[in-house]
Amino acid sequence: MLRNATRDMPVNHIIFAALSVVAAMAGAHAEAIAAGETACRLSDRVGLDLACLGYALARGGRRAEAEAVLAEALQAPQRAPATHIAALQAVLGKGAAARAALDQAEAEGCPYRGLVPFDPRFASLRADLPRRR
Repeated sequence: MLRNATRDMPVNHIIFAALSVVAAMAGAHAEAIAAGETACRLSDRVGLDLACLGYALARGGRRAEAEAVLAEALQAPQRAPATHIAALQAVLGKGAAARAALDQAEAEGCPYRGLVPFDPRFASLRADLPRRR
């Protein structure tokens, strides 16, 4: 579905960012990185797209590049939602930083925070996540 959407709406950076994350989770690392790079090019490297590209790079084994993209995402004028930063930090093994970002997401009322308990990107943090009612 996302691949089709990128063909139907080739200038929508959000679709490429979503494809980047989904492809990375599916192990299609080259596709994930290419989609993340396209998202960043289309958006002039906004934080959301940088976080998705960083996630794809990390999942693809390109840790040094992912770390550099994380640093850029943290400084981006249009910053990423804290949950997206947390997902990148989690895949890089930065558990404490990821939990702090999730706390920030909760404090800021990030619209994505309700999905965190169901998001496989946070499996490594699952035991530490607060239970919601």
